[in-house]
Amino acid sequence: MMDDSSLFQKVVDIINGEFPDNDTEIARETVAEDVVGWDSMAHVSLIAMIEEAFDVRFSGAEIVNFENVGGLSDVLKEKLLNK
Repeated sequence: MMDDSSLFQKVVDIINGEFPDNDTEIARETVAEDVVGWDSMAHVSLIAMIEEAFDVRFSGAEIVNFENVGGLSDVLKEKLLNK
């Protein structure tokens, strides 16, 4: 299991790869509206990439309830701990 910092950085790397036009630094508090190109369609693609990268599946309720990148990372960490 990777540590919190490594896990968060991997999530950030995936986000940065998905949104190359974005110049906002991704932080735990970052929300989709802060990121250039992060709309509802891109959100679906991003979640699929994160699921694939970490070999997890998020429920529909989890996906719509992510408040920010930190929240996404926290749910991801829980899923990895419970694998």
